[in-house]
Amino acid sequence: MVIRIVLTMFSTVQDAIDVSSEGDSINILAGKFDGFEVTVDNLKIFGCGIGRTIIDGAPALGSDSGVIVGAERTILQNFTVQGFEAGIFFQLSANQNLLKNIESKYNRTLGFSISGTDHLVLDCVALLNGVGFVFGPLDENTTLFRNRSF
Repeated sequence: MVIRIVLTMFSTVQDAIDVSSEGDSINILAGKFDGFEVTVDNLKIFGCGIGRTIIDGAPALGSDSGVIVGAERTILQNFTVQGFEAGIFFQLSANQNLLKNIESKYNRTLGFSISGTDHLVLDCVALLNGVGFVFGPLDENTTLFRNRSF
């Protein structure tokens, strides 16, 4: 297991993901960062807190989403996603993921778009998006706990 730090070791979150292996952790320091796509299973991606680590307005890999999750057993925690078409987008291949303490705000259509199975969404906030939380095809066994949508 390796801990990669965005802003000191890597300039972008995507650069850190691209060299990561299953079980690695990525710590995103405070600041504003481009969107990213999670393609490696079993990654832990942590920010420094809502409003401190901000994924802001530059889409992940040419899509309209800020954070795209296409991997399994990913943990995303402690950051804000803002200014996209969709804030966080789970692909159908994404299963058994954890979102904790994530704020998705000011996204044009969706705050959180969740597909796949067996997710836990805990203490997340959808604020002033077109729609807060949307659950897509094949979404099964997703647990929502202490989330808010405004």
